[in-house]
Parts: sequence; C-alpha cells; structure tokens
Amino acid sequence: MDFLKGGYRFYTEFYTDEDDNLLIKGYGDPYLVSEEISIIARKLTALGLQFVYINFNRRVLIQRGAAHLPKSIRAGLFRGPQTPLTATAIKLGQTLSPGTLERFNTGKDKLIHESYVVELFSEVFARNGIRITGTSEAKPGRSKLKLILTHENTRTLRDVAKGLMEYSNNFIANQVMTVIGGEYNGYPTDLQTGLRVFRRINQEIFPDLEGQYAFYEGSGLSRDNRVTCNYMMRVLYAYRNYYETMPFRSGAYVKTGTLTGINNIAGYIPHEGRLYPFVMILYTNDDERFRFVGIMKNLLLL
Repeated sequence: MDFLKGGYRFYTEFYTDEDDNLLIKGYGDPYLVSEEISIIARKLTALGLQFVYINFNRRVLIQRGAAHLPKSIRAGLFRGPQTPLTATAIKLGQTLSPGTLERFNTGKDKLIHESYVVELFSEVFARNGIRITGTSEAKPGRSKLKLILTHENTRTLRDVAKGLMEYSNNFIANQVMTVIGGEYNGYPTDLQTGLRVFRRINQEIFPDLEGQYAFYEGSGLSRDNRVTCNYMMRVLYAYRNYYETMPFRSGAYVKTGTLTGINNIAGYIPHEGRLYPFVMILYTNDDERFRFVGIMKNLLLL
C-alpha cells in the first residue's frame, strides 16, 4: 500500500489509428468490469467517438450468428444486470447440464478469454451509443497511433484492498503483485517480476528479517510461501494506517488464511483508542481462531 499509495488507481489507455481501429492497452486493472467499461464508453462518446472498427482476428472465437440455450440452462446463467450475456458466455453455458452451478474462469484459455473481452467491450460500447460498424485490419507499428483516453478506475487501491480482504480474492491479490512489478520496472510485466520487486521492498523495509519470509505467488495459496509470526507482526505495524481495509468480525479487524491443516488469522483488536496487532498461525483442522480472538479481547479488559 505504501509503495503504490492508497490513492493509486489502476488505469487503461485507449488509442485510435489511421483506420479508425480502437486499440486498448491494459496495465493490469483487476476491476476492468462492465460498470467501468460503461464509464469508458461514455467518456469516449463525450470525446466525439461515434463508431469503431473491431478487428475480429481469426484466433478470436466470435459467434456472429444467433446463439441459443435451452431455457433450463439459460436460467442458470447468473450475471449482473450491467453485464451482457455474450456469445462466449452462452457457448460456455451450453457445456452445462441443467441445474449445474458453475463459475467460469476465462483466463485459463487464451482464445476464450480474447473472445469474451472483444464481445464484452463491443456490447457495452453499443449499449452506450458507439456503433460497431465493421471490421478493419489493425496494423500495429505501421499506423500512427493517437492516445485519446487514459481511464483511471473509479476504485482506489484502498477500495480494491478492502474488497480483496473481504472476499479473499486470490486473482486480485496476484494482479496487485503483478502491477507492483510494472510500476517499479516498467511494462510489460508479469507475476514473477512483481514478486522480485516485492522481495526487494521487504529487504528495504525489514532488513533484519531476512529468512523469515518466502513468497512464490501473491495470494497465499502456495504451500511454499513461508512467514513467521514475528514477520507478520512487523507487517501489521507497517499496515496500521490501512487497518479499516480489513473485515471487522467479532470485535476485531481481521484477515484469515486457510489451507488444509492450517488455520491462520491476523489483525488488530481496537481497545480504548488503540490498535493491538495479533497473529496466530495454527497447524490444525479445528477452526478455533475466533475463540482465541475472544480470549485476547478479554485479556485486554483485565
């Protein structure tokens, strides 16, 4: 949080070329969702953009014809009212059996992911009055590009951190780590670059804690990740200005971490105007974390 600053906003750039192609340059915004794309569309409209060409690369699986789902399956495709039911979403839905509840991760298949991104932008743009007039062959490097918009997400990093903590969103955690690499070393970047920068930041902030931590990904899912209670206590002292980004449960600001056989919890107990940090790393399948939090709260009352 101190490296990017709590007010940092993820951003995305939009260019046009001489053939009216719209080119989108992303910088890892984990919240580039339908609501944000609608805001982008309105900004582009205000700039006078009325139509764009969409280059349907042959590698992108766009279904141009009507796609149909049985009613029993269509009813099970949940989406927010702001999110279009695109051709790719319907195609994925066709793989489900009636009554099946499934959440799709399009990032696992590059072709599906590319398809969904193009369809989502196209449909949200169309809803906001930007006509998709046809196709034109984009020629990056051969055509002069003009930056027409840099969109900053409506959510600050502090807002993103709050959602990340509340829902334990592993994708966002790794995405923030990746962006740290880009902001430090420049773009393009990747998760491993972000991890190298993160280790360097730790060495600068906690020079006396070398060997008390090891990170192999950014979300805490890897069993190769290692931290000591001492390291986590120092992190909590450093993070105290952002304590309100942590969920408030059982009278404390907390973040849990769970793997099979491991139940961890860390956070702050507020008492008489002060924050008391605590860390528990429990190698057990019995989840008694909040019972221990209650015991610590009672000790503060003595």
